[in-house]
Amino acid sequence: MQIVVIGGAGVLGQALLRAIVARGVMTRGDASLVPVQRVISVDRHQPARLLVEPRIEYVRADLGNPRLLTAVMGTVTDSVFHAWDASDEAGDEGAGEPLAPTFALIDSLRDLLSSCAAQNAQPKIMLASAYAALGRRAPQRVGGVLPPHGVGLRLRIAELLLAGAARNGRIDARALRLAPIAAAPGLAQFIGPLLRALSQGSAADCPVPPETALSLTTAEAAAQALVHAHELPRQTWLDVDALDAPACHVTLDALLAAGSHDTGLPPGPLRFQADPMLIEAWARQPVAEQLAPALHLGFAPALDAAALVRQLR
Repeated sequence: MQIVVIGGAGVLGQALLRAIVARGVMTRGDASLVPVQRVISVDRHQPARLLVEPRIEYVRADLGNPRLLTAVMGTVTDSVFHAWDASDEAGDEGAGEPLAPTFALIDSLRDLLSSCAAQNAQPKIMLASAYAALGRRAPQRVGGVLPPHGVGLRLRIAELLLAGAARNGRIDARALRLAPIAAAPGLAQFIGPLLRALSQGSAADCPVPPETALSLTTAEAAAQALVHAHELPRQTWLDVDALDAPACHVTLDALLAAGSHDTGLPPGPLRFQADPMLIEAWARQPVAEQLAPALHLGFAPALDAAALVRQLR
């Protein structure tokens, strides 16, 4: 089985590579369970430290090249995990977006769909979407409720684009919405360093008020959820554009208290250094409310605050 991971050098991508090779066998589009023989990671960036494993190959390339995925996938790719962080194209998931955002995510999916047409068998496409695609906190408008910012809108377009291609019989598409990943680029990037500094008794700057409500997951939990979504039967996805993955819902001060309890030591001093854009972005961040379907389908329950802290240490 050949798997391509778009964004495989990122925080989520590396966790996803570890989850795939650890599993060892996965399900093709024809429902057959086969060994994972080759995993190709494609990314614009190549950090100095990457997971090294005989089945993993790394390709560093500009994802805007329309021929790139065709060359990488060949004709025998069974599955593609699209784990590229969409916030890369907009700078942030909040008020600081440029007035003329790019549509690199949508363009990459168009290129991916073109490359899928060359495969010997219909491939599975697993999109790592985000809670940002939800619209439950956006104002009512004609035609429905929209996500509250541009990144969410583009993710929602991506989900619908894949769903349309699946209904046309071109691919087996799945989209899983993830909460912000603690310590990964984006809204929750400050969480990991903050917890580590406080656990070591060091002073730490906090960019949001301690009472801020957070929805969080970790790269490891998100990767396991994506693999589980990939393995679900195809009929699960026939009438579903996307599923919401479980996440830890906690205030920042409760998360910090869990960190202190885990170490048994008093935390270091916390300095509140307000980041207005980040505060506004968290205030506008949608919260998944329909988690029962994911739990019914066997997704692991959300991490509690203590488990999340332990994974980030």
